[in-house]
Amino acid sequence: MNLNEQRNAMRTTLTTLFAAGLLAASAQNSNVVNAYNYMQDGDLAKAAEYIEPAISHEATMGKDKTWRYRGDIYRMIGMGTDDALKAQFPDAMQKAIDS
Repeated sequence: MNLNEQRNAMRTTLTTLFAAGLLAASAQNSNVVNAYNYMQDGDLAKAAEYIEPAISHEATMGKDKTWRYRGDIYRMIGMGTDDALKAQFPDAMQKAIDS
């Protein structure tokens, strides 16, 4: 491999890694948006399913709205009237407080 081929291979590798990083961050942002949308639609179980990965991912864990939405979702579960949902998330109020 000559020097130009090595440089091109290095550029391709770096570009691929950069794109993969952007896609991972974008996926977590979409999890936050999906959680919010499910919360607005009243599907709190789905909202919780989407918000949990977002709170542990470095791209979204530091964002206020990630934690605010998590708190809202679990508060709505804990204060709601759906006993099956409360049984599915027995620590909902504690998660709301922690958020």
